[in-house]
Parts: sequence; structure tokens; C-alpha cells
Amino acid sequence: MSTALSVLIPVRNGGEELARTLECLAAQSLPRDLWELVLADDGSDTPIESCFRHLLGSLPSRVVRIENGGRRSVARNAALAASRGEVALMMDADLDFDADLLERHLHHHRGDTAEVIMGARIDTWRESPTAFQRWSDSRAMGGRPAG
Repeated sequence: MSTALSVLIPVRNGGEELARTLECLAAQSLPRDLWELVLADDGSDTPIESCFRHLLGSLPSRVVRIENGGRRSVARNAALAASRGEVALMMDADLDFDADLLERHLHHHRGDTAEVIMGARIDTWRESPTAFQRWSDSRAMGGRPAG
């Protein structure tokens, strides 16, 4: 059986946030033979696989290491190039999500309802957001829902 979904996560020096993201992935309802996780280690001080071996060992995962990191787009593209899935889900390394996220994402693609899906993004970084933060915040999408 081919891999239906590739979850792609660029990360540099992941901490508790990455651990939580990996725990959320471990709890997914989509059967593990239908998806894979590709972590792009963007030049972490200590390789991600050695820091998170206990969590990665239970997931259908592999790590692509990028030396001299610090280029998020390079890491994301490396993860995509190493993926085997029919559908890609690009995520950040600091997310907390429900156990049906992968299943719902794949459902949208299989149902021909979307070629690209954008989730809601709400920046809560500071009281006075920068122009970029206001622009990237999905509340500024003219009231249109994420999708």
C-alpha cells in the first residue's frame, strides 16, 4: 500500500513544543500505515533524532538533517523532496491539534473538495502586532473562514 499522507515539519532545536506536536501525531486516528512523518532537522545543535528518539520510535517517521541550517524554506523543501505521500501536510513544530487532524486533512483531498487547504492562523505574539503579523493572521482574511 502506498503512503497516502506525508506530514512535513521543519524544526531547529525543538523543545517541549515539538514534543507536544509529536504526542499529538502519536494520538492520530488515521492508521499509521497510511501516513508518514518527515522531520527536516534544520541544523539543530543536537540532532533531533537523538533528542526525541523515544517519541519518534513510535511513529512512521524519518529525519532529514540539513547542515548549516537556519533556512526554513530549504528545510521544508527537503522534507517535501524526501516524502512519499500522495498528499503533503506542511506543519510547524509547535502545534497542538485534535486526534482526527490527519484523517480530516486527507478526507478533504480525497473528496476533491480542495487542492490546497489553509488552516486558521491567529497570532498572539504581542499586544501590538507588526504589519506582517496582522497580514498573516487569518482574522484579517475579510471574515472568510479557514479552508
